[in-house]
Amino acid sequence: MSDIPKTYVNTYASNMRMALNQQDSKLASVAMRQPGKGELQQLDNIIGNGTVKKSNNRNDTVNVDPPTHDKIWVPAPGITYDADIVATLDKVKSGIDLQGGYVMKHAGTIRRGYDGIFLGGDDGTTGFYGNMYQGKTGGTAVPFANGNIVPAATGASSATGMNLAKLLEARTILVGGYAAEQDEQWFLGVTSDEVKDLFNQVDLTSSDFEKTYKPRVSADGKRLLGACGFDFIEIELDNPLLPNYDLTRDGSNYQKNPFWTKSGMAMVDWLELTSTIDRLPQNFNNIQILSQFMANASRTDNARCGIILNA
Repeated sequence: MSDIPKTYVNTYASNMRMALNQQDSKLASVAMRQPGKGELQQLDNIIGNGTVKKSNNRNDTVNVDPPTHDKIWVPAPGITYDADIVATLDKVKSGIDLQGGYVMKHAGTIRRGYDGIFLGGDDGTTGFYGNMYQGKTGGTAVPFANGNIVPAATGASSATGMNLAKLLEARTILVGGYAAEQDEQWFLGVTSDEVKDLFNQVDLTSSDFEKTYKPRVSADGKRLLGACGFDFIEIELDNPLLPNYDLTRDGSNYQKNPFWTKSGMAMVDWLELTSTIDRLPQNFNNIQILSQFMANASRTDNARCGIILNA
């Protein structure tokens, strides 16, 4: 017989709840989505830009640009899953609906799993922080662009937390890299620490600067929704139950807050989420609950993604 955690032993079945943690997807839900198949899924065909040519001589030869087209690829992932056995003896002794409880547990686990894939892909090597794959057959690994990282000391004499100078530098990266040519949303992943830092910024909270920085706060005042053109996604990046959370810190232990345009990140689904609940007659009619999916993620263009380092 398996041990019953004390948190599940409750006199009233209606009092069952999930332990506190992130239960909803916050990052993957705002990425572009498309289906995948095969060993590699092509995301985009990219045509490079050119410059105009000049001719003042009737005998000039036409000057032709070299080929500039490229492709972006996403490699096929393995299976991401969660599984539990609900034993008949456990159900009887706990006095609560364990089956329903573990279905709820799967929902939160899978949603965090999608966000983890956003951060580091299926195996920690792709996604937001990892490599993009380019070339005719995806053979060229392209790491994150160092030039799109806002230093931790921006706006201060030494490494510091989130501030307006960093938000403006992030904006400069997107606009300067022509990633803002399209009219689309900009996102910035922030933890409660960065939100606290920004609430403490007098320039952000002062009515004198409201028209300049456009801070947006929820109606109840509990959440900072955005500023300087960014929509904030509040997520605890250091959450150990968030897959690939270790990628959100650099070698100096600075928080690596991701920012991107709507079209800058893609989630590719090889297998949509499926959940099954099966009875196991050979094991006293115990119930097996299995949830699984296959997905991977990638940046679509380095110019559309950046990182703000925060102490």
